[in-house]
Amino acid sequence: MVSEQQQGVVKALLDAVDEWLPTSLSFPEASQAQVFGIAATRHAANLLAAELHLATGGYWSLTRVLGRSVTEAWLWANMLFLGGES
Repeated sequence: MVSEQQQGVVKALLDAVDEWLPTSLSFPEASQAQVFGIAATRHAANLLAAELHLATGGYWSLTRVLGRSVTEAWLWANMLFLGGES
């Protein structure tokens, strides 16, 4: 089961993603790395939100079993968003 503290941390993270990342990728000055980074970060946040929803309901998902893949996706998203290979 997910503790109240863990739920609060996840919700704070999701709120930060919603507040700081654009929901539209139509800004002209964005580099390719920024566009991919934003999309990957949004995707990772959506996965995390779904995991929280399932965990609070007492359910397991395949994504929890594959937690390393989710963590790697999150790390790649942040690396791309913060400048990537450039």
